[in-house]
Amino acid sequence: MATIKDQFAAPAAFTISLNSLASSNAGAGRQSTLVDNTTNLYESAIVSVSLKMGTTPTANTLCYVYLIRSNNDSTPLVDDGAGASDAAITIVESSLLGVLVCPSATTGLQITKNFDTSPLGPLGPKWGIAVVNSTQVALSSSGHTASYIGRTQTVA
Repeated sequence: MATIKDQFAAPAAFTISLNSLASSNAGAGRQSTLVDNTTNLYESAIVSVSLKMGTTPTANTLCYVYLIRSNNDSTPLVDDGAGASDAAITIVESSLLGVLVCPSATTGLQITKNFDTSPLGPLGPKWGIAVVNSTQVALSSSGHTASYIGRTQTVA
């Protein structure tokens, strides 16, 4: 009898400029460059995001991470009208991947979390993330990372 096992790719960094990302209560944030999934065919991914707070944030505020997908058509339909490259975006309808909680009013606080995209369904042919900062202060001018590990399945 065959066994289906998860197979994980090597970690890869998103291209996304999070330095000094302003705080927004209206969904204004930053999107990553979309990942072309037409060769790797990842079904899902583990997304890791680490953000460094700038000046003193408000305790118990949030940073939101969203999954953006594209149908990769000749005139692609992309969640929230996202483009193909790292750019500003306003989130209205993209799927919420999860939140990072800023637990204290500490300048330079690093908050980190891993997210599993699988509850949101297949990644599709192109995908990426968007980050919205709602901590009431801009993020630090450096010290942020965003990466992913793609997941496929293999039969053993």
